[in-house]
Amino acid sequence: MLQLGPDVFALLNAKQWVGNRQPVVYGKGGLSILDIRLIEAKLGFRVPDDFAFLLQNVLDPGEVLFPWSNFKKQRYEDMIEWVREGILSSVANGLWLRRWGERPKAPPDALEKVRNDFATWPKLLPICGHRFLAAEPWRAGNPVFSIMGTDIVYYGANLAHYLVHEFVEQGPDKSMHHAHDQQIQSIEIWSDFAEDRPDLLAAKESCKVTASEIAAALRANLRKQVRRPLIELELKADGNVLLDGELFDSSPVLEAKLRHLTQHTPPPDLRVRQPDDFVSADVLEQCQKLLERIGYSTILLLEVDGTEVTPVFGTVWRLN
Repeated sequence: MLQLGPDVFALLNAKQWVGNRQPVVYGKGGLSILDIRLIEAKLGFRVPDDFAFLLQNVLDPGEVLFPWSNFKKQRYEDMIEWVREGILSSVANGLWLRRWGERPKAPPDALEKVRNDFATWPKLLPICGHRFLAAEPWRAGNPVFSIMGTDIVYYGANLAHYLVHEFVEQGPDKSMHHAHDQQIQSIEIWSDFAEDRPDLLAAKESCKVTASEIAAALRANLRKQVRRPLIELELKADGNVLLDGELFDSSPVLEAKLRHLTQHTPPPDLRVRQPDDFVSADVLEQCQKLLERIGYSTILLLEVDGTEVTPVFGTVWRLN
């Protein structure tokens, strides 16, 4: 099991990939114990020892990570609110957990019940984008989750494993230390989602709501959310990509640009456009892999025309 310390810090300093941002410096500088205690006082809970150790050993001039060195309680709360609203969106769309008991017939009552329960879930600590370390129970070695609504997966067996997985393992080596090869400590609720445990969801009959109720609740929920920016990519037949008014013919440069544009809260939606030019399956696959590397799950549809089967992208890309 990877552990934070000189070896992992040296690996990160030598091989981290952060696009065109200024690299993070691991192993020196960072916050003092007093700084961390002040953050904990604002949070209202203690951070695990390994997370405190990381904060003491990281300098982040390029703001690759969540800005703990310039901690603002409101920014933290905005991140947690974003997580909660993602859960509520799934509830408005029919999801219901067994732990919530019988689903109220009125959608607003169902959403309120979930809000109240969410406040009791194990606390989270944002690390980078939509990756979060479980802060509870209070112990070292908790896993890191990638969270987008109820699409929740393990992204690191612990902090050290996450940092290497996120910033060092690229391309074919991405699974070198993947979470399924590591022993992962279980976290209430979050691990239930990540492991797709069969007793997580309520019986289907208790989840039934009419289409109009779902639509009304979802619209009401969306009105409370911050509008998410939209980034459009236009694929060209020659493999180039038009993004933000620039034409890119290099995957590393394009990836750096996308990482820069998507590291916001809330993360933007992505839309892929295919103009009249024919875009080959190879170009689509390369684009799909690129976006998955920066944390976006992709949808490929198939268009059938006689004997021809052509893969095409769905309209909207959603974060993992």
